[in-house]
Amino acid sequence: MDLYSARVRSVIRQYYIRRASSCFEHASRNNESVRGTVVVGFHIQSDGNVRNPSVDRNTTGIDSLGGCLARQVGSWRLPPPPEGQAPLAM
Repeated sequence: MDLYSARVRSVIRQYYIRRASSCFEHASRNNESVRGTVVVGFHIQSDGNVRNPSVDRNTTGIDSLGGCLARQVGSWRLPPPPEGQAPLAM
């Protein structure tokens, strides 16, 4: 699973990081001191579609940032997992 997780992270950096960054840019537009961590949990289905994105942790204090990131993650299509389905948090 470590090899698979590395592959998923590579795809995210290559194709989806800009979309996720747009959530942060929007949240920090009126507040330049936004700091913290948002962890989004999700399942990758056997076809690569992401299902059930949810904010597992948000230390920024900005709920809309977590919601934006969860919506972005829900639109991703990632490499199909070798075991049919893969739960991840990133």
